[in-house]
Amino acid sequence: MIIKEQIENTVKEILQAYPKLKEIIDNDFPWKIMKTDSAIMIEGTDKYLPGWNCFITSVNETLNFKRGHIAFSFDEAGEPKKISVYDMGRPNIGYITKNENGNYKISEK
Repeated sequence: MIIKEQIENTVKEILQAYPKLKEIIDNDFPWKIMKTDSAIMIEGTDKYLPGWNCFITSVNETLNFKRGHIAFSFDEAGEPKKISVYDMGRPNIGYITKNENGNYKISEK
């Protein structure tokens, strides 16, 4: 069974590989990690798969003057699948995979 600490540790591992993401995190806000029935949207549909979400507040604002955030989506097994960065403009969306060395990689598709 996946627990919040495992999700948090995986996010920390990804952030180590992408220091620019680490720079925009506002450490004054706690991370929100939750299990949900709608973690991952099935492409081309309006349906979702269950899993986990982790929301981290950023130091910057979005276009509509709200605090930005980084959102990670995980499947039920605790594997990261998607990252969305809502910081200083339009959201950037990436897909998370592991490379041949077992390190996390973020790509556009």
